[in-house]
Amino acid sequence: MNIHPYLYIGLSKTIKKFSLGTLLQHVATKLNIDVKYLKSKSRDERLVRARAIYCYLAREYNYSLKKIGNEIKRHHATVLHAIKIVENRDFDFKIKKDFEKCVINGN
Repeated sequence: MNIHPYLYIGLSKTIKKFSLGTLLQHVATKLNIDVKYLKSKSRDERLVRARAIYCYLAREYNYSLKKIGNEIKRHHATVLHAIKIVENRDFDFKIKKDFEKCVINGN
């Protein structure tokens, strides 16, 4: 799937209509997860996928790695790694499925 997320969510890179908190809430809602768990230290697979999707979407809206990491209490290098996981989502069925829930139905 090579369709850019902005086509689905309706945002441009130059305009930040959503705050990081709003993006985090969006991902949590779409994946039926409480936001407090996304900010926790848990390494549960489901939570890791949700955090990675959040990091990818936030980066697409030109937020810095440091700001993204601060929102979920993670280091910027962890955020970068999460973004790479989502970029390679075609190789992981679970993350691809979760990503599509968050982006395609993201209106």
